[in-house]
Amino acid sequence: MKKVWKVCIDPGHGGYDPGAVGITGTQEKDVCLKVTKKIKKLLETHVDIETTRKTDEYLTLNERSQFANTINADLFLSIHCNSATNNLAAGIETFVINNADNNTKKLADMVQTQLINETKATNRGVKEANFAVLRETTMPAILVEIGFLSNLEEENKLKNDEYINKISESIVKSILTYLDIDSNIDSNSTFLNKKNTNITSDQLKKWAKNNNATETFINNADIYYVLCHDIDIDVTFAYAQYAYETGFGKYGGVVDESFCNPCGLKINAGGDCKDPNAHQKFQNWKEGIMAHIDHIALYVGLENYPKTDTLDPRHFPYLLGLGATVDSICQSWCPSNPNYGKRIKEMMEEIATININNTIYNNQKTLKKILINNEIKEVECVMINNHNYVKLRDLESAKIKIDYQNDMPVILCF
Repeated sequence: MKKVWKVCIDPGHGGYDPGAVGITGTQEKDVCLKVTKKIKKLLETHVDIETTRKTDEYLTLNERSQFANTINADLFLSIHCNSATNNLAAGIETFVINNADNNTKKLADMVQTQLINETKATNRGVKEANFAVLRETTMPAILVEIGFLSNLEEENKLKNDEYINKISESIVKSILTYLDIDSNIDSNSTFLNKKNTNITSDQLKKWAKNNNATETFINNADIYYVLCHDIDIDVTFAYAQYAYETGFGKYGGVVDESFCNPCGLKINAGGDCKDPNAHQKFQNWKEGIMAHIDHIALYVGLENYPKTDTLDPRHFPYLLGLGATVDSICQSWCPSNPNYGKRIKEMMEEIATININNTIYNNQKTLKKILINNEIKEVECVMINNHNYVKLRDLESAKIKIDYQNDMPVILCF
């Protein structure tokens, strides 16, 4: 029988111990937990993975090492952020116990090399230290310092989801290589918490038309594009799931277009799939699509989720972080259908291959000066077909009136 490897990941600090605190207030304990959750999501289909903590709780160093020993882990990896009095200190370094064995050194070298290759951070190398979690564990154990929170540039990187993805993926690739496990970790498409800037709304529409979608489905592409870019969710996944769940807007089950429900979301209390009253009715498509995207963002585990002001009727806190990747979210969303994730990934690939000619599009973000309640403010805009879309998070209220004064857009919130 093929061996099932057991891996223990240890997010440093926690609870009343924040660890290092960055110049803008980023806490080490939060970064470590975020990286650990992403590592777990990527590794759990390949190995038996456990983490010393899953929430913001305090554990002693002895509790961490004893946990790894008790579960008889095959390797132990502790995640930390660095800090120094010199705010120019930068880079990534990996620690092993003094006089470590060859297996431990091999693991450390693999992780350090992969991290530097992927992040292009300063290489501070593999070093020895008498850290308790390295000394008291009984398996190959390493501690990785993924960057300096005392360095403003590195702190900002460690707040960026795409950079955190690189860190997580690099560690996962290294572990799988060390354990000699075949894998296909695609750093360009693994995680859903990043906007796909290579995709345009016109591509979404053309793909929909190629599949004989309804006019409503086609027109909703613009809403998906703007809202997904606003909160940094991959629009190809959201739109593909909308297509799968509704048959490109044609529906056919107990839910129809009048529900403005793009993904079959049920009411808070749930109910039978064959009961139309068990499914949420939204007032309009923007509300339904926003609820869909909030539901995805909750599964992905984005910052500021769960939300208190969401239209998602099933915005349950326990769903947070259960689906950071296409595979994991589809498995969580529809565990009874093994082809669910496969088909959605196929749809995402179809969208990516759509070519648009002579389209009027600029997917670059621009900054525009607008007047909001008598105050000139510079806000980020996304241009689609020569129209500037302002992100709602830059406005004080969703209830707005737009006027012009001397060719400057004036936004009145009330």
